[in-house]
Amino acid sequence: MHFLIICHFPEVTDASKYDAIVAEVDKITESTGLNLLINNAGILDESTLSLESTTKESLRKHFDVNTIAPLLITKVGNMIMHYVRITYGCRSEV
Repeated sequence: MHFLIICHFPEVTDASKYDAIVAEVDKITESTGLNLLINNAGILDESTLSLESTTKESLRKHFDVNTIAPLLITKVGNMIMHYVRITYGCRSEV
């Protein structure tokens, strides 16, 4: 059985929402897990387009969304893909 799952989470930096991602994927895949994760999150706004307008807060926001959140969501995806690795004997990991 194959699924194409497209999830949109407007607040990717809120790690407390990650359990909801796991539950939704588990429901959609009927608990068969994932074998591929394409994870894309990113922002770019005027606050970092020039050195003069860049602030500590804008840098932190961009780093949280563009770097930390994708890594943490990948970590969640890796937990979901664990089922496929165990079931089909695949030893590759993220």
